[in-house]
Amino acid sequence: MGVLLGFILLFLGGIGAIIFSLLAHRLKENIYFILGCVFTGLVLIYILFNWEYIWYMLQSGPSALFGLVILSFVAIPVVFLILSKQKNPSGSGDSDLTDDAFLDEIINAEDEEIDYES
Repeated sequence: MGVLLGFILLFLGGIGAIIFSLLAHRLKENIYFILGCVFTGLVLIYILFNWEYIWYMLQSGPSALFGLVILSFVAIPVVFLILSKQKNPSGSGDSDLTDDAFLDEIINAEDEEIDYES
């Protein structure tokens, strides 16, 4: 019964870690980053305490996929948590304008003269 409860909590924690890390990356909110770190930390603690069992799962044939799923519960959130703390992940330059200010600047800009003869 205890092993089954451990696996259920592992999957719930892993799904929570992935969801909160994706929200932290998408919305850039610190609360989602913190929750993603907490859930990822809990899954990582489970993996560290049961590393022999997970290593055995990775080496055996049928349960290797299950071991990779468990390791992905740490790998995926770590990637998105790192990406959430980057300054400018979209690579759109170093402008400090928000989306609305950027659009207002384009709409209110002077018209350009186009030379069709050249």
